Amino acid sequence: MNININNSPILNKNVELSKLLVGQRLTVEVISTDRNQQGLVSLGGKIHPAKIEAEVKPGDRFLAAVRETNGQEIILSRENINGRITGLSNEQFILLLNRGLGIDSKILLLLNQFTQSTDTALMSILMTKSPDLNNLARNIWKSIPQWAEINGQTFNYLVKYYYLLGLEHERDIYELYKNDARQKETNEPSVKEQILLLLKEHAGKLPIQQKEYLELLLDKITAQQMWIQTGARENAYFLMHIPLQSNGTIYNCRIAVESSRKGNKIDVDHCHIAIEVETENLGIIGADLRLFEQRLQICLLNNDTDLHPLLETIYESTKERFTNLGLILDNITIKTFEENPQFANFIAGQFVSGVDFEG
Repeated sequence: MNININNSPILNKNVELSKLLVGQRLTVEVISTDRNQQGLVSLGGKIHPAKIEAEVKPGDRFLAAVRETNGQEIILSRENINGRITGLSNEQFILLLNRGLGIDSKILLLLNQFTQSTDTALMSILMTKSPDLNNLARNIWKSIPQWAEINGQTFNYLVKYYYLLGLEHERDIYELYKNDARQKETNEPSVKEQILLLLKEHAGKLPIQQKEYLELLLDKITAQQMWIQTGARENAYFLMHIPLQSNGTIYNCRIAVESSRKGNKIDVDHCHIAIEVETENLGIIGADLRLFEQRLQICLLNNDTDLHPLLETIYESTKERFTNLGLILDNITIKTFEENPQFANFIAGQFVSGVDFEG
């Protein structure tokens, strides 16, 4: 799929009411409103009083234009983008805008498929017996982190995984594919590079289903490249899907992070992290972590197993481990996934939280 992922203008960064201009367009989230459509809205993560010339309710997100402003309050007119932007709905348009990506239905499709997809294509390639895909399968196995590498103190396995996928040298892959150049002997090909070459040089002999699996995996890698960027909102947000392996078995892991920003970087001292991982003995485990000024709160999520006995066993050692990392563990709570419905939305890319990490 050929797409353009160039950044679109950031409309909501560091919004100040005193500097707003009539006609300026903003992405808006409604916090509260009364029958006169007077209320509070979130602009770039900051709460401001506003009147909206449209029928809205708390939680609505849309593009709006400034009708009037006096520096203390604004009047907003809701923009109707349906039909104007290639048939995209307001929610779809806002998603692309928040990610800082071009307004393109193909990009939207990739983003949504990534959050909803299963790993059928990945598993099929890993278990292949096709001679054409053996080298690719071997490189994918090599790139997938081992459970034993996960210790909470280093993230080298993540860097290595995404590098081997091909996310770190996209331009080199593009030039290789475009110019029909041959792989340099000194460089081991990335997974993405191998897929592109297979689709280009072996497309005629590959079975239809194998070709579809390769295209699906290529789309997922491309979408991961877009989701791992921090977006264009006041708070940074990124989403990662990481397979883990242990004794030849693959376990899926999803990680979502929202944080305030420090220049072009995320602020690791003020962040919200969601982790969902498949385990061998405990089923699917979720962890909802909130970190503010070295103080950490954790909510563990699980539907299949009572985690309380396990927590009692490991609580003190876990607290000590965080202390060694310079963090104070305030508490750990346990809930089912149903008792924390915001978790599922947050880890699926629906990241509107309105959280002010500055307190």
